[in-house]
Amino acid sequence: MPNVKKRMPGELKEQITRESFKEGCIVSELAKLRGVSEKTLYGWRRKYKQAALRSDSRNNFVELTVKEPESRLLKKAELIYDDFSVLLEGRIASGKLLEVIKVLEASC
Repeated sequence: MPNVKKRMPGELKEQITRESFKEGCIVSELAKLRGVSEKTLYGWRRKYKQAALRSDSRNNFVELTVKEPESRLLKKAELIYDDFSVLLEGRIASGKLLEVIKVLEASC
């Protein structure tokens, strides 16, 4: 059976993308619930963030607070800055992610 791509209205894409940024949202679970692939939803999130950065003339950093226990491992983390982005995949400890962010902020 051929792999068929579904067309989704732009308003629905935006609604799902906004929902994915809500506190406590687990992107993989939301993607499954809404019938889209996790990769697709992360792509929508990336485009949404890039559009938000373009519309924000100040392009300031946003404060990040990780409320997870130190032992929590993340599957994926994406950091988007003015001139570049960093995508981390694998078993990422939240404490290590904070260290990466501190190094990036010090170098920018």
